Amino acid sequence: MEGYKYAADIDSITKAEDVIKSYVHLTPVTSPAVLNSFAGKSLFFKDEKSGNHVAALSLATKIRGIPAYVVVPNKAPICKVENIKRYGGQVIFSEPTMKSREETATKVSLERGAVIIPSSNDARIIRVHCH
Repeated sequence: MEGYKYAADIDSITKAEDVIKSYVHLTPVTSPAVLNSFAGKSLFFKDEKSGNHVAALSLATKIRGIPAYVVVPNKAPICKVENIKRYGGQVIFSEPTMKSREETATKVSLERGAVIIPSSNDARIIRVHCH
């Protein structure tokens, strides 16, 4: 997108990869021939699962011995909530709207002295796989 500034550059991505590579579980990239033939193009799919960001943050903070307060919509699937807890995150429920999640996160941040880490375009988190 024109005029859009990304929070990370290739150097910070490479540094982040070096720091976290021993904790990363690589998921495959597939390119199904049947779908490619229907589309008339090469399509690539990354087998990622929703909730990886908060699970990774929960594990990272657990390893560092600091709490992670994770704001989750109250209609989130139980398996995602349990995954956050398994990795050490403390689940705090909000209504399933962006406004409610942001308000809840701000409240938690102020009450507990926590830092809000968004799930995208923030230099502290990088969701790029580079080789």
